[in-house]
Amino acid sequence: NKIMNLLQPSFVGIVGINTRALKLHQWLGFKVFKMSHYVFISPFKKKFKIIKFKNLSKISLKNKRIFKTKFIEVKKSNINKLINNDFYKIQTPLKSNKYILERYLKHPIYKYLIFLSLNDNNKPCSLFVLRKIDHNSSNIIKLIDVIGDNKYLRSFDEIGIFLFKKFESEYIDFYSHGIPKKYFKNTLFIECQNQNMIIPNHFEPFEQKNIDIFCAYKNNGNFKNIKIFRSDGDGDRPSRLYL
Repeated sequence: NKIMNLLQPSFVGIVGINTRALKLHQWLGFKVFKMSHYVFISPFKKKFKIIKFKNLSKISLKNKRIFKTKFIEVKKSNINKLINNDFYKIQTPLKSNKYILERYLKHPIYKYLIFLSLNDNNKPCSLFVLRKIDHNSSNIIKLIDVIGDNKYLRSFDEIGIFLFKKFESEYIDFYSHGIPKKYFKNTLFIECQNQNMIIPNHFEPFEQKNIDIFCAYKNNGNFKNIKIFRSDGDGDRPSRLYL
């Protein structure tokens, strides 16, 4: 409350609230949400060491249509050539090329992969930030940040297939708030809830269990199109000592 009174922020967001603190945040005037959790399972893998499920045939991607799109990898050397900061105005909280550089591309420990999908006019339509995690002689990928119009979420299909072929990953999972379910129906993602699957979220240390993530915000500036992702705040940061 003191911070809020001193700074008078127009927007405050939180990711990763302990379930015991949910009612406290609601009492303080925050809107509290359980983040949606979706997974894109590799159609190329036959043996899985990280994900657990009872019946893969029910969630097979073989009969689903892949949305074709052009994309390019974003790096420190090309981000300012590829993206204008007006691109980020589509959603709240507001990010920028500087944010992408400092938060992801210059991270001192984690290596992030960033891809920009392009429309038919070769204009940027969605930015996707990912992190590959190795475990048990296998690996998975976390999609941790997305910027762009919701209708272009399906442009990730082609990127996902590319990554599965390159890294032989088991799956790509995605926690988010603010993207309506209807936009996932046109993608290769499936909702994790009620699928009898275990999609581990904790890898430092590893835990073979599903994890619910809660987020909250105060929108004092009446901003539109609020989207919150796993990497916002400290939702994606090292939890062990790296030497």
